Amino acid sequence: MSFELIIRSLEFTSGFESGSKTFEKDELLIGSAAHCDLQLEGEEISSEHLKIRGQGDSENNAKIFIKDLGSQTGSKIENFPLASKVEVEIQKNQRLFIGSYVIKVKYIPSVKPAVITPVDTTSSNPPPPTPADQLATSISSPPTSSVFTLREEVKDPELHVVSKKDKKSGTDDDFIKPVAGMSISSLLNKAKEPSENEATSNKIDQQLTDSKASEKVSSSKSTQSVAVTVDSSFSAYMGKAEDSDIPTLDFEAIQLFNLSGKVTHKNTPLAGVEITGGALGKINSDSSGKFIFKDIEDGTQFEIKASKERYIFKTPSFSGVLSTNKEFAFEAIRLYSINGKVRHRGQPLADVEIDGGALGKTRTDSDGKFSFDGIKEDTQFEIKASKNKFIFTSSNSKGTLTSESIIDFNAIKLITISGIISHKGKALGDVEVNGGPLGITRTDNNGRYSFVDIPENTEYTITAKKDGFKFTLASSSKAQEAKKA
Repeated sequence: MSFELIIRSLEFTSGFESGSKTFEKDELLIGSAAHCDLQLEGEEISSEHLKIRGQGDSENNAKIFIKDLGSQTGSKIENFPLASKVEVEIQKNQRLFIGSYVIKVKYIPSVKPAVITPVDTTSSNPPPPTPADQLATSISSPPTSSVFTLREEVKDPELHVVSKKDKKSGTDDDFIKPVAGMSISSLLNKAKEPSENEATSNKIDQQLTDSKASEKVSSSKSTQSVAVTVDSSFSAYMGKAEDSDIPTLDFEAIQLFNLSGKVTHKNTPLAGVEITGGALGKINSDSSGKFIFKDIEDGTQFEIKASKERYIFKTPSFSGVLSTNKEFAFEAIRLYSINGKVRHRGQPLADVEIDGGALGKTRTDSDGKFSFDGIKEDTQFEIKASKNKFIFTSSNSKGTLTSESIIDFNAIKLITISGIISHKGKALGDVEVNGGPLGITRTDNNGRYSFVDIPENTEYTITAKKDGFKFTLASSSKAQEAKKA
């Protein structure tokens, strides 16, 4: 029973010599301690890191079990971490990851002796030539070399004829094991007799066929060995066939880069800005305004965006294909709002149009409120209010926005003063009507005059003048109504 391990280091500068190792045992201990079967170096390797155990007596039922022995950094089969001290089976071609090492494990079970059964040589129709026929033909004449190799035109392993001298010197002895009960020494004594050679060849062919049937090879090549003892001078062996299903662990390096940057607001670091990198994830800028996405593969397409409540950014996103370390600068702009309320005689005034120029227009609600939101800092503004028959005043409706602002308006209603001047019941035109601060006007042909858009609570005096006439107030009640109008 043995294990073959193919070992690679993922640390390309570690100096570890990658390769394969074979261990003739059913259990392997891996760790950093000197007594371990496989000793690995590195801070991430525990003294006794994990154990590998093999089970089965043929390739068809061979199984490999892995147990992490409570290591500090753990072990993985592919991307799946192993639970501590729980034995699990590793499947064929799966990789084992220990620290910075990757290991491919192959378990070679013990080889069972082939079972040879007698064959009937009386058949009148001999079978077609087989490797055994070739073997009988080869040994019927003196050998010119101590080693002969014959191949079948199928997927079976190689068939070797090896002299005992070569066997003693160690030829293939680590991989090829003789099978007992296969002595056919009479073959050499009668090798030159055609009839005996033919019968003997049929026997060998049948024995090898029965041996293959009992040691049936799976579709993936077997690593088991079968041998036949011929006599005191020669032995026939089945050679080792390597399992070609286990790939070599070749690595292609992919360079890793960083995506980093800084967020500022008016040249001051801005913390808490969310940087979204799509598949790269999300991070926030730190107290120094910095952020970084680490270990991104060369050739990765990226797009990073910055966001923070009440801020926008001069360059909202950066994108490209990563081929080197990249650093980007986000410059933040603060957003503010302008809110306000319009009142008339202390009461909310609805449906007043509020004109913010470049900020747009809005109207007051039933509570007299209005709002402009999301305005860039340092924006020049002038807010105006308008409503028919009203004028408005405000103390701060114009300026530069540097903070959240509240602008309130006071509404003043506009009134009209009008009347009729008559003489003996007939309209008197072209009478000069003097309203003092309201101005001067004249009556029309119908004797009418008016002063419009007079702010409420304005003090006024009305007088009339025309040559040859004097005027008196026709009705004080009318005068009072006019004043209140």
